[in-house]
Amino acid sequence: MDKKLILNSAIRAGDWFVNTQNKDGESGDCGRFIYSLELETKKHWQSSGWQTAFGIFAMLSMHKATSDEKYLKSAEAAIKYIKSLQILDQRKPAYFGAIREVSPQTEWMHPRDALSAAWAMLGYNLYAKDNDCLERAILYADWMLKYALIDDWVVATVNLGNKKARASEDIIASCQSGTILFLIEMYKATLDLRYYDAAYRMTNYYVKHFISKDGLITTIKDKLGNNDLSDARKWPMDWQMMHRVNDDFGGISLVEAYKVFKQEEYKQRCSAYLGWLEKTVNKDGSYLDPVIEVGSATAPIFLVSFESIANSAEKARARKLIEKNIKYLLSVQQESEEKLIDGAFLGMDNWCKAGHGKWINIRCTSYATIALCRLLDKSVFPLSMSGLI
Repeated sequence: MDKKLILNSAIRAGDWFVNTQNKDGESGDCGRFIYSLELETKKHWQSSGWQTAFGIFAMLSMHKATSDEKYLKSAEAAIKYIKSLQILDQRKPAYFGAIREVSPQTEWMHPRDALSAAWAMLGYNLYAKDNDCLERAILYADWMLKYALIDDWVVATVNLGNKKARASEDIIASCQSGTILFLIEMYKATLDLRYYDAAYRMTNYYVKHFISKDGLITTIKDKLGNNDLSDARKWPMDWQMMHRVNDDFGGISLVEAYKVFKQEEYKQRCSAYLGWLEKTVNKDGSYLDPVIEVGSATAPIFLVSFESIANSAEKARARKLIEKNIKYLLSVQQESEEKLIDGAFLGMDNWCKAGHGKWINIRCTSYATIALCRLLDKSVFPLSMSGLI
């Protein structure tokens, strides 16, 4: 692959983040990026905590790739927004350390989304030496272990004390699998064995309940039978299929868990997921019908990580698929005179349904930036393969 082409694409994506970031220092939204934008109307929405978090990883990766200070300044501004979401009110110990979903007024959270915010703080600490970020990441991890990790898996939603706000949910989902990687990296950063133990238990749960021996991911499960999983309004099928090709770093979690815990079934599931991706990819390097663009960004991030434990034949297969995915990914990067659009990648709409080429969003753009930087060996994500821990 042409590394100059990859770097130029990454720079254009990185500049989209910088150019569209809220820079109003008098606003509580300062530091947020664009979440999604409808190309026809230019109507757009701002990023939430988890979306901003992976914008931060993209910005740190771009700084590592280019040494351009504008990317580090962008990450710093975004971190300040992330910090504003964390609850540090000691009068409410059951919420102390938790991270709100969207704003300081939001009275509910998805623990996996909040984890991404804590993850970005861990990454920013390791890269920019901000010890406050490490303290905050630990506070969140400890809150999660105490209040959100139930029966070896993280719950979907937690209400933060207002009965009129979004209710807590006992649904469990495959998208929480990235928690494993976060816990492994928290263990490496702190040597706290609680994170090691929780990561091991969650990995076994993931292998048993979510990813099959043939690599197929079950996206949501109803542990107690209290929920209607067929409700397409609440659980859109496009969203469910997206979380199979965008596995929320479950694959990388298995790679790192294999390195730490030495369990062969973890490696087997990685091999199986490679096979599933090969069977699922379209001829042009995209995934699914309708196309879910982000899969062509997240699959390469996994595949580059998998190469570190794969045999020679699997490495060749992985590299072939990476090149196919990246070729498609570059084809959906936008060129426009509009700064709100130029450099971003096509993605899903504002309601997590297939965008059909009519939307750009931060999910695909941040993951694409990370994937491109991974190919340059300049990505800060995953932290465990960045040289930072």
